Amino acid sequence: MSATVKELERAAVAAHRAGTPWPAFWRQYGPHVIAAEPHDRRRFHRLRQRLLGLVVSGNLDGAEPAGDGWPRPMPWELDDVGATA
Repeated sequence: MSATVKELERAAVAAHRAGTPWPAFWRQYGPHVIAAEPHDRRRFHRLRQRLLGLVVSGNLDGAEPAGDGWPRPMPWELDDVGATA
């Protein structure tokens, strides 16, 4: 996970603690999120959803980072992943 993504995640949790709503967070950090994932739409969407979840809930328990290799396949999907590889 890049340092930029970590900083964005920290900012999202801080926004939650401060009671900042998502639209205000996005106005401030949206350009940074776009710059962090300018070429991969799926990764941009996952990062945006992750930050939205952090701003709304502030919950880091069991959350996966938005960086490389995410999302990981679920245990019941592993046979399918191996069969198609």
